Amino acid sequence: MPNDFDSIKQWYDRYTGSFSSADEETEGALRLKEQHCKRVMGEIIDIARSLDLSHDEKDAAAIAGLLHDIGRFEQFVKYHTFLDVRSVNHAELAVSIIKKENVLDGLSKSKADSILQAVGVHNKARIPSDSPILCKMLRDADKLDIWNVVLLHFESGGSTATRSVELDFPDIDTVSGNVLSAILRSVPWEIKAMASVNDFKLLVMSWVFDINFAHSFNRIIERNYLPRLFATLPQTAECRQAFEHCVRRLE
Repeated sequence: MPNDFDSIKQWYDRYTGSFSSADEETEGALRLKEQHCKRVMGEIIDIARSLDLSHDEKDAAAIAGLLHDIGRFEQFVKYHTFLDVRSVNHAELAVSIIKKENVLDGLSKSKADSILQAVGVHNKARIPSDSPILCKMLRDADKLDIWNVVLLHFESGGSTATRSVELDFPDIDTVSGNVLSAILRSVPWEIKAMASVNDFKLLVMSWVFDINFAHSFNRIIERNYLPRLFATLPQTAECRQAFEHCVRRLE
């Protein structure tokens, strides 16, 4: 990466390192997001390589991946949640922080604008089909690592350090019918309608209907994301039906 990226990475390390807490859950949440951003950077670079993009486009992708969740740190320290509807839109906050800190000043205006646009829409339920490629790449990369984070938490039985993954939803056995219905209509459900941890797991599963690149589909299959996620859900006929519908999208 060029020197512009190196300086941005140094800023990122300083900024994220300025947030810490003696509280186990808060510190766990902060470090979780710090590592998530770095992994999303790796995921988006892989997507960019699969598309044979230019060096400058790959550089923009890496920067967008690294910075996309920079608003999460202030969000969690202030509100003690990653749930935007109970706090603040973390993507909009990220754009505000990036601008305030002049993080992208060394880049061309067009490159900086494309990064800010991608960061600003990465958390939306949907974006237009004709959105710029960087926006789509960032959304795919983010989902690929969130699947990883969510599965590691639930497969390990959960811990205080990663409890923030559950977004404050109650961990109850029920699954909302409207979430199941949305999946069977191939519609990614919106997080504001969630009522339980199981609803959230189904929401994450439904993201297969909002994946943009063959590379991303291949990673989902290779990493066995959907069967692993289904294994953490109630083994009901309704959940299996939703799972099988999502699997057909992969096929």
